Amino acid sequence: MTNSKVTLSPEEWALVSNPDIILTKNAIIDKVYHLLGMVAEQYTRQTSELPDNCKGDWLQVAAKISRGEQYLGLPWVMLDYPRQFTAGDTKAIRSFFWWGHGFSIHLILQGKYREQWIKNAEDWLQQGANNWYIDLATDPWQHHFREETCMPFRKVSAQVVTSHPFIKYSCWFPMQAWNEIPALWENVFQQWIRIPEE
Repeated sequence: MTNSKVTLSPEEWALVSNPDIILTKNAIIDKVYHLLGMVAEQYTRQTSELPDNCKGDWLQVAAKISRGEQYLGLPWVMLDYPRQFTAGDTKAIRSFFWWGHGFSIHLILQGKYREQWIKNAEDWLQQGANNWYIDLATDPWQHHFREETCMPFRKVSAQVVTSHPFIKYSCWFPMQAWNEIPALWENVFQQWIRIPEE
């Protein structure tokens, strides 16, 4: 075995010698987790007020908050509610925090939910807000903005979207929106919760 040295740069020495950095990061993640818990309660109140014809199986599953360390190398926290993940059929709203990048919210439709959306694709696209995007990536579980695959609603055709294997709405907010994020997410959520209606 070679006796090679693993050395640290001055910047790395400064970080590894300071436990406060990790303790502060952990405290921030705990606050994000708490923030998403409050948002989950907010969402649950909204879904309880929906008319019966808008209440499907995806509202029967409790909200789920998850966290991790390695979304493209950075910590993340996400809330899935409402959510329905079955073989081939997905309908979920995912609220997502990504360290250093900010917040996003996504509506993901696959299988029968995608087919329901396609029936009125033109209408759904016309109803899109200026800050909503259709994500045409190959993986619905990637949530960062990519200019080559994230298309503003007003600039994508129904033909392109309906040929895609899933429908994914996305909306991003900067880190500076921290104090407003519950209201910003709630506004989007109120509109997406009815998509697609039966």
